[in-house]
Amino acid sequence: FGSMASMQKDIESYKKLLKGLKGGAGEDLYGHLVEVFGHLMRHYPQEALDKIEEVSYLCKNKQEVNIEEFLKITEEIRFKTGSEANAEYSFKAGKLFEAPVLEEDEEPPEK
Repeated sequence: FGSMASMQKDIESYKKLLKGLKGGAGEDLYGHLVEVFGHLMRHYPQEALDKIEEVSYLCKNKQEVNIEEFLKITEEIRFKTGSEANAEYSFKAGKLFEAPVLEEDEEPPEK
């Protein structure tokens, strides 16, 4: 294997090569790859290989296609606060301990 400096030099030369390759929209290949892999790592880390072509196409054609129509890239998770969850539970559990409603001529049960 080469030295660390040699590897760094290779990485920089590959980066320069990718930045020199332009697509139809004028975006360089390096920028496109950074965007595609960013989406994959952020939103689909377990399915990255399965979705790479789809994400690449959607990123490449973002002027004509809205990526959010095809891929889930935003997520809103709203967990109940502790007090909300406790209040709901207390209300439901409290109904189990209510005394039964007695008819007028009915006597309460013995304890």
